[in-house]
Amino acid sequence: MLRIIIWLAFSFLSANTQPLLAGQLTLAAPGGIPHAQRQVTMDAMPLLIAHQSLLLARSRVLEHRYGEAADALLAAAQSLQAFEQEEPGPRGLDAAYTLQRIRQYSQLISTDHSDAISRIDNWMDRIRHWDGGK
Repeated sequence: MLRIIIWLAFSFLSANTQPLLAGQLTLAAPGGIPHAQRQVTMDAMPLLIAHQSLLLARSRVLEHRYGEAADALLAAAQSLQAFEQEEPGPRGLDAAYTLQRIRQYSQLISTDHSDAISRIDNWMDRIRHWDGGK
């Protein structure tokens, strides 16, 4: 599962953002003050990885590759679990609920895929909302 998550992150991010995955990207504060730099770490990644996993699942549904869509959904759920564990409060509770729904649907998608795109789109909208709500 970790291999899928790593593959997703690298395949959907451009070469310029790959150092972010390794926690090596340093962003300067406005004004370029050297002592105001901060290190970007993997802590911010679960939502990005979950979103990218859902994009992959959506793509696989469009290709009628439901087994691969299920794998991508499980990768998204795993990333949401990491987010839920580090995020107290309503967003963490909502993430826990959402990851359970994604896990449940990953087991059904091969036979029940008529509304798969709308479900995945709904989950991606939730993640975008959480990411912007910090």
